[in-house]
Amino acid sequence: MNIFQLLFNGLAVGSIIALSAIGLTLTLGILRISNFAHGDLMTLGAYLSFFFNSLGLDLSLAILVGLSDTGVCSQCVGFRYQHAADQVCGHRQCRARAQTVDQSPGNR
Repeated sequence: MNIFQLLFNGLAVGSIIALSAIGLTLTLGILRISNFAHGDLMTLGAYLSFFFNSLGLDLSLAILVGLSDTGVCSQCVGFRYQHAADQVCGHRQCRARAQTVDQSPGNR
């Protein structure tokens, strides 16, 4: 493997990590809430894309399918916990914190 391929791979992986960090800092800076489900949903999208790519789909199509499936999954989980958080917490800040923690797939 030559040095240019290693540099390209390092920049690609670093860009993905930077994208995740930018999303977390924007969420924290604007909403003043740390969204713990952010990294979990990003990992879910990566695994779904890998799964669809291993089934024989083209990489770009597998990424699009994984992205859309992750969006649908996160919306379903979000709607499920919206009602529960509204019943438990009446305060807006408490409700938002409960939703970000509960939407994380690792908390099931």
